[in-house]
Order: sequence, then structure tokens, then C-alpha cells
Amino acid sequence: MELEDADRVIKQRFMTEWALVEPTVKYVFDNDPRPEGVPSYIRLSLAVRRGGQSTQGDIRKYRREGFINVKVNTPIAAGPKGGQAMCTKVKNIFEGVTFGQTVGEPEGVVCHLVDTGLPLGSDGQFWTLLCVADVHWYDTH
Repeated sequence: MELEDADRVIKQRFMTEWALVEPTVKYVFDNDPRPEGVPSYIRLSLAVRRGGQSTQGDIRKYRREGFINVKVNTPIAAGPKGGQAMCTKVKNIFEGVTFGQTVGEPEGVVCHLVDTGLPLGSDGQFWTLLCVADVHWYDTH
């Protein structure tokens, strides 16, 4: 599974699950502009941190590691507690699950512990909390 594939299945999982648990709160990815005229929104991105070779031979397997960063933005007047319920929903979407498995990629993306509700402060309009999911996947070549 290449980085682009991991990014795609992570976004797909989030879009599918978020529509079930919080359909009225908009979300954006990576460098998308912030949605206008909304009281709250989510920003999701994938950051790759490191990896390592896990097998040798003709076909080599590499473990890729990263973080799913989810910024929960709520009205400034709500303070940091305003986004905690959404942070819990983010945690429930990603923590302790494996997804994106295919015939060619049987391991898929594996999510571990999710840190929720780390306060990032305010930009004057929104109060932002950060949820971070530790993930890994494998690619071969």
C-alpha cells in the first residue's frame, strides 16, 4: 500500500463513519480552505513520520508509520470543552481498528491509540482541539 492508497482509505473511512455520527459538522482535508459560515468543522490530514524494512528477499516489505491528525474546530465561546464530544467520536472511528484491506494489501491500515482533545488554542474565531491517531501500513516492492 503506497502513501496515496493509505491516505485514500483513511479519508474514506472518516467520510463514511463521520456521516453516521455527526452528519451536520462539515470536514475538510489537508490544504482545503476552511468552510465558510459554519459554527464547527473538522480538518483531517495524514503525516508520515518514519518506516522501516521488515523483510528481505526478492519482494521486500516496508512498514510505514504516521499520524492521522484531526483538528476539531468549535466556536470560541464554547472553549475547549465544546469539542470534546466530537473528539470522542473521532477516537471511536479510528482507535483500535484495521481497515482498507484488499486482496493485494491484506494488512490494510492499522490504527492504534488515539490521543483526543489536545488543546491547540484559538485563532479568534474557532477553538481548536487536536486528535492524533497513530497508524501504520505496509508496502512491498
